[in-house]
Amino acid sequence: SSTGAAMASSLFGLGRIQGIDRPAIAVTLPTMQKPLVVIDGGANSTCTPQMLKQFAIMGKIFSKNVLGVDEPKVGVLNIGEEAGKGNELAQQTYNLLEEEKEKYNFIGNVEGKELLLNQCDVVVCDGFAGNVVLKVVEGTSSLLFKMIKNEFKSAMKESEPPQKRASQIKINKIEKQNISQLITLFEQYKNDDVHVNGLLIHSMPAHDGKTYGF
Repeated sequence: SSTGAAMASSLFGLGRIQGIDRPAIAVTLPTMQKPLVVIDGGANSTCTPQMLKQFAIMGKIFSKNVLGVDEPKVGVLNIGEEAGKGNELAQQTYNLLEEEKEKYNFIGNVEGKELLLNQCDVVVCDGFAGNVVLKVVEGTSSLLFKMIKNEFKSAMKESEPPQKRASQIKINKIEKQNISQLITLFEQYKNDDVHVNGLLIHSMPAHDGKTYGF
């Protein structure tokens, strides 16, 4: 799939939202409680602080009206929690959102390790960092599922005594239910939504029919 082609066609076909300089890709990632919006997920590799401020507006609206999150909290993706951390873009974006903290429900900087821990509901960043986040999460989830699958196979070896295998099957059924829920969660939130004057669903190669069950 070509993100560049999708962006270009959406701009020509749908146009920009009034007051928005550049559209952005909102990536929804699963957490244990509610979906997280990472914006931009790859549309703009080079951004200005003003663009990230606009992404915060769009991400907050998307989180509230599409994902049903009440009073979404906004954070800036950074390498540390302190206000002075990060590069110039992160620092200036922090200052812009901090000036209107209540309007944006701004909580400050969010580190990568906290993304899936429900620290906030919307994380803003440039498209380069956002796309790296997306690909790391996809790769990690794929690795996790493969490791779990291999564990199931090894637990069901024919060399095990029948009584032990029967007990293991019962345990595996319970574990499999939990794992299936986790897999469904990741598949459900792999879709990317491009913020133009309309809605464009941009499919990635790893997507399947379950992704669009809404």
